[in-house]
Amino acid sequence: IVRPPLYPLVLVPCVAADPDGVRLIQWLQALFGTLLVPVLAGIAGRWAGPKAGDRALVLAAFHPFLVYYGAFVVTEPLFLLLLWAALAACLHVELDPARSTRWVVLAGILFGLGCLCRPALQPFLVPAALWVGWRVRRARGRRAALLAMALLTAVVSALLVPWMVRNRLVHGEASLAPRNAQQVFSQGNSEAYLRVLEAGSQEEFYARHDEMSVPYLADGGVPPDQWAPIATRFIRERPADWMRLQWKKTLRFWTPWLDPVVHPATHVWLSLGATLPLFVFSAAALLRRRGRPDAFGKLLAALVLVGWLTGGFLFHVAVRYRIPFVDVTFLVLTASWLGRPGRPPRGTARAA
Repeated sequence: IVRPPLYPLVLVPCVAADPDGVRLIQWLQALFGTLLVPVLAGIAGRWAGPKAGDRALVLAAFHPFLVYYGAFVVTEPLFLLLLWAALAACLHVELDPARSTRWVVLAGILFGLGCLCRPALQPFLVPAALWVGWRVRRARGRRAALLAMALLTAVVSALLVPWMVRNRLVHGEASLAPRNAQQVFSQGNSEAYLRVLEAGSQEEFYARHDEMSVPYLADGGVPPDQWAPIATRFIRERPADWMRLQWKKTLRFWTPWLDPVVHPATHVWLSLGATLPLFVFSAAALLRRRGRPDAFGKLLAALVLVGWLTGGFLFHVAVRYRIPFVDVTFLVLTASWLGRPGRPPRGTARAA
């Protein structure tokens, strides 16, 4: 399995300076998390008003999982910053149509870097490009809209295609992470994964998880071209069990707390206190906005949908995959509701 290139490249200076420790990496992760806070506050403030921006600032600064990620060598802090900075640039496309070209270029750069960090972002490029074209068309006409979509596509492609060509030549697959998609699709749609989700204890969970990983080991595993058939045979031959698996994956994805079978009680309660309010208040925000849909809200809805498809339907489920797409979107929605719980904001992003 070949990992996406950006995150390892970002860590190279830290490893070169301190090969035996992760302290510099943790400081870098903390920097990414710190920069994310004003980005989210700026989005909420421009979309839903200054008070919403203030609420988003506090929520993002003290959200346990956004703070927690900084202590670990994971892609989320960098990916979160790139993804939401790209969404901020998209919002500027609508709010600043006179300078939309520069915002489209910036969004393309950030989306491209985000894909080089987490290829699961790639499906979102389609609704993002369509959204940019839609908003530019309303402000500047059809020709400008087509040019904006083409420009966004060209900028993203300029960043992604060289890596895809290189992986095709070296690894035989024109993707950003060769064989990674096959593995997670196979694992996430297998009988072994159903057994993992039905585990009754932490020991049983990890034992079954280790068993599930055996076919994909470099030593003793099956060839990569046989990974996808593991899933397709299960789907074709045992459709009832596959549907049961999808139901369990859906429940696991949308449950606003960690699995008590796997995680310590303190972590479960922390996740419940941090996540459940976001789900509740974001639902309230959506109900309040249902009569006055806005354009940026549609883009956020597309982001949540892509997050579910890639992190809760096609592949195996993990809370860390959900947070950048869903939880942070709900954080922004919660801030919009807390900013003005009584009525929709006026004078911010234009209604669709």
